[in-house]
Amino acid sequence: MGVLLGIVTMAVVAYSNSLTSVLLLRAAGLTGHDSYEGVAYAIGGKGWKVLTQVALILLLFGTVIGDFALLADVGQRALTRLTPGHAPAILAEHDGRGIMVLLVLLVVFPLCLLKRMRSLEAAAQAGVVIVGALAAIIAAEAARSGFPAIRSGELPLWGLKAGGDLPEAFAVLGFAFYVQPMLMPLLHELPPGPASVSLTATAVRIVVIGVASLVYGVIGIFGAARYGDKTQGNILVNRWLGGPAEGVLDLAIAAYLSISVPPMQMSCRYTLDVLIAGEDAPFDRRRHLVETCLIVFGSLAVALAFPTGAEKIFAVTGATAVCIVCYVIPVALHLKLYLSKSGYQLLEAAESPSLAEPLLQGTQEGEAKALAEQLEALQDSIGDIMNGVEAPCSASEEGQGRAQSGSPRRDSSRLSFRKAKECLEELVLPMLVVVLGVGFSLAALYVSLASAIWPDMSPEPDRTRTVLADAYNRTTLCCTES
Repeated sequence: MGVLLGIVTMAVVAYSNSLTSVLLLRAAGLTGHDSYEGVAYAIGGKGWKVLTQVALILLLFGTVIGDFALLADVGQRALTRLTPGHAPAILAEHDGRGIMVLLVLLVVFPLCLLKRMRSLEAAAQAGVVIVGALAAIIAAEAARSGFPAIRSGELPLWGLKAGGDLPEAFAVLGFAFYVQPMLMPLLHELPPGPASVSLTATAVRIVVIGVASLVYGVIGIFGAARYGDKTQGNILVNRWLGGPAEGVLDLAIAAYLSISVPPMQMSCRYTLDVLIAGEDAPFDRRRHLVETCLIVFGSLAVALAFPTGAEKIFAVTGATAVCIVCYVIPVALHLKLYLSKSGYQLLEAAESPSLAEPLLQGTQEGEAKALAEQLEALQDSIGDIMNGVEAPCSASEEGQGRAQSGSPRRDSSRLSFRKAKECLEELVLPMLVVVLGVGFSLAALYVSLASAIWPDMSPEPDRTRTVLADAYNRTTLCCTES
């Protein structure tokens, strides 16, 4: 692919996921539902609700299974490097099944038993530090070695490298950037009202377009610049520190991966709980325990059967369920609202900044005030650039006020500009996201199935894509929204 095309692909995928996340949050704010399937049912009916539930469960189960498989790979390598020749066979052999079970029982399962996703904030902060350190180590090693793959032309800096892996790269990046299934459980834990919706939308933009893009870009580009065609599908297989320090790095990533699984599991449990007990069912400790055990140990059983299949699990899941959950459904629900005149008018009203504080229903005064202050601070810090996908209701009102003193020609040109801008933001861009998402996902699914059926005939995977294939930090980065 090359560096330039890799950056462009990552930017397109990041913006697409940010856009559809905001569209989904807007729909949730309008309908008053805090579950993905509840929003789908309110707008599209029973058929959309069933499709959403099936796609969500497949996506989240697949994610947890893939993360467990990665846990086996990273944990086994950490033991081998830290205690060469002395690691217990039950843990270090059998493709890492033993260490995977141990980490799931000691770290993953206790965290998954927590009731609220926001309880993971401390773990999320530790995870960001770990993955930030990994990115810094990779960048420093690439710079120290003089970026050999770029100097040799193995990794083009500005040009394009021939290859047919762009669709699979798009699908895997889409899998790495997706946060849509986690938005509803997180929104459910916040005070009801437009302020919570706006706060979550702002957090999504910061996490997806800012933090995640920076981390993925540094790891992917600098890793490929260091090793070129020798970059492994799991970047930790390559040598970065040497000696026991390499094992310490693997151990840190194994711990990080362990704390990145619970957000996915909690999102899956939330969907399963809505399916079993309904959206507004009161909390039941026994049901909570049963659902948690079903998801964790069901996923563990599949991962034990296929401990080395993480990359293919991610590729196939990213090419199917991610496409439906993150692109097709959010855009379809948005278009149904937008093309309905009354629905769009309600949507504009729901997004009006002046409604943020008065509509904080059912919250204590102190909590509502604190939430409103957080929203104002975030909006001031990022400016108008990050608000590009919001409905242009406030801009329209301001423009109409100024237009009263302008000439008819200027009024007409301003109105035409507003309509063109609205059409671009509300129709053209969402539909373009769906076309790209579906097209590349179908192509990636074909590549994944072909490589599984005819491994000798499958093309060499793109280095930038494979470096990013283990971007499991998407889960913990999402936790920082809270």
